[in-house]
Amino acid sequence: MKHVYPIISGVVWTVVLLILYRMPIGAQGADWRLPLFLAISWVLGLVLIAWVVFGRQVDPTKGILITVDENTGLANRRAFQGHVEPLLKAAVRFVEKSLVVILNINNLDRIIADEGDEVAEEIVIHVAQAFLDSLRGSDILARYDKDELVAFLPKASAVFSETVTERIMMNVAAQRREMESPQDLNVSIGYAEFDPVAPQSLDYLIRQAYKDMIRSMGETNANSDSEDEPSREPEPES
Repeated sequence: MKHVYPIISGVVWTVVLLILYRMPIGAQGADWRLPLFLAISWVLGLVLIAWVVFGRQVDPTKGILITVDENTGLANRRAFQGHVEPLLKAAVRFVEKSLVVILNINNLDRIIADEGDEVAEEIVIHVAQAFLDSLRGSDILARYDKDELVAFLPKASAVFSETVTERIMMNVAAQRREMESPQDLNVSIGYAEFDPVAPQSLDYLIRQAYKDMIRSMGETNANSDSEDEPSREPEPES
């Protein structure tokens, strides 16, 4: 609406000026229309200049769509959704499967409490680089939450999940070696496959990937517990 107001004002002022210009000259013979015309024109010009200079400035606190995570340089959640939604529609049209991958940085809250936000963000940056190095150029990677990264792999299916996991783990290990102060850095990964025959929303896919990640975390913990448990010697026969 704010762009319509100057147009309406201009039309109204033009009509007023035309009416004044067609009015008869006064009895004294003094044509007062010209100075009035100039005065109104000056006022109208100043109003339009003020609108152009001040009215079109963006309020820095409103209406700005931030699409990049400032620490990692990755797309944020809003940008990820904006990029992926059209790709899901295209996948349905061309009957192509896709894969959503979610990665959680384990123990990041503990690292924040022990080492501070700066160290934690450094870890996120290293993990993001490892994740990025594990993907193809056509894949889309974003920071979805404080300790979570998400990727969309077009033209991919669940059969690639094992390969992707191996790449991520290898690159995370490489990034861990490059860190100045290595931490107890571990990640958990979950997957969800997009079926173009029975399409699901992006939110649904992310929820399914998150559930898969939680399930894999439980399996990892169970395996580590079983490895830590000492083997029991067979009891001698009596």
